[in-house]
Amino acid sequence: MFSIEKNNQKIGAYLRKIINKRYESERQFCQAYLRLQGIKVNDEETRKMQNRFSQILNGKKAIQTYDLPFVSELLGVSCEEILSAGKHYEPTANHITNYEIAKSEKRSVWEKYLQREDKLFLNCDEYCKTVLDYAFEFKNYKFIQYLIEKGYISFESYNYVETGGLCFLADTTIKPDMRRQNNYPDLSLQSELNFSSELRIKILMLAIENGDISVLEAMKARIIPEIYQKSYALHCGGDIFKDSREPAFLETLAFCEDEKIIDYFSDEYTINCIVNDEGTFMFAFISEVIDIMLDNQKYATAEIYIERAIKHNKKTYEKMSRIIRNANPIYCKMYHIEPTDEQYNQKKSRLCTYYYNSFNNIVYLFTHFGENGDAKVLTNIVSVKSKNGTASLKERVFELNRIHDDILSLKSELEGNNDWE
Repeated sequence: MFSIEKNNQKIGAYLRKIINKRYESERQFCQAYLRLQGIKVNDEETRKMQNRFSQILNGKKAIQTYDLPFVSELLGVSCEEILSAGKHYEPTANHITNYEIAKSEKRSVWEKYLQREDKLFLNCDEYCKTVLDYAFEFKNYKFIQYLIEKGYISFESYNYVETGGLCFLADTTIKPDMRRQNNYPDLSLQSELNFSSELRIKILMLAIENGDISVLEAMKARIIPEIYQKSYALHCGGDIFKDSREPAFLETLAFCEDEKIIDYFSDEYTINCIVNDEGTFMFAFISEVIDIMLDNQKYATAEIYIERAIKHNKKTYEKMSRIIRNANPIYCKMYHIEPTDEQYNQKKSRLCTYYYNSFNNIVYLFTHFGENGDAKVLTNIVSVKSKNGTASLKERVFELNRIHDDILSLKSELEGNNDWE
């Protein structure tokens, strides 16, 4: 049982307080009220509705019975709460919470929630949790897929020039339009989406668990941003991509037994990098993932990764050594000189450029004196630190690491070349 507040001014003041929290203006609230009633929104109808609610909010008139269900729906409060001026709280289906939305599997519920004019999607609840926090907590991947499908969440790359290059994040198209009256919208989720890679990593983890290759590709799951920068960022001292090595993300992948996911992350891929250079790579953190597999006796999966990594390293070594070997005679032939000439001895140290980023295991080799003009290699190479595994796996790891070291030793063949690690 509850007591109805008899002072219309107190009820009006309470309604105004809630409206100002949920809507940018009382005019916007009145327009939402018209739409909910099925009345065409125009200046005249808006004016009339504003005049009527102005009298209610100022306490000159009492709120009418037929208004209660509409106001309750729009403000997410119960009729009892309205009539008691906030003194009596009653749970209501109209009081939507982030928790309930994130747990739901109904598209109609999600759509209604995301179309709300007050943009509750952007707000934290009383526990400082957003709808996405709960979605990841419940592992409600269908909801995450829905947000991606509808364009509410999308992959973005941002150029942080001052720290050395690109950064891969996730972003949302749902943003507050302007400052709300007397207070600001809650921007915590917006900040999370715009300035942290954490959301992208969480999506990748759920995509792996659900075998969703399409989302992994859309979020560039195998890639780190430096490879788009070619030599520009490979020798950069600053690094802003360490959070991409999120241990939980790598462990999720290492323990995954889905054949599609294993093939996706253990296979090579080719992309166009800066200045339309083409590079062939393996998953950016394949070395760390193999270590986790071996340390946790995931030997069958580790073998697949190791064999493909050996093939990749071997192909990289053969191509790089061929470019370095051929640069000298091609240069001499082009300029009609002998390898014994002093002019050649002064030039040979600059025939090839070799950069190596030890943090991300990226190598870049370039020369103007290739078989068909410019020749280059841009890729990452793989090595393994773990000492665990079967006898046969240890032999394959030894072979993998030997080729890795052979690739790095090619640098010593380029006399006088600067060390850009």
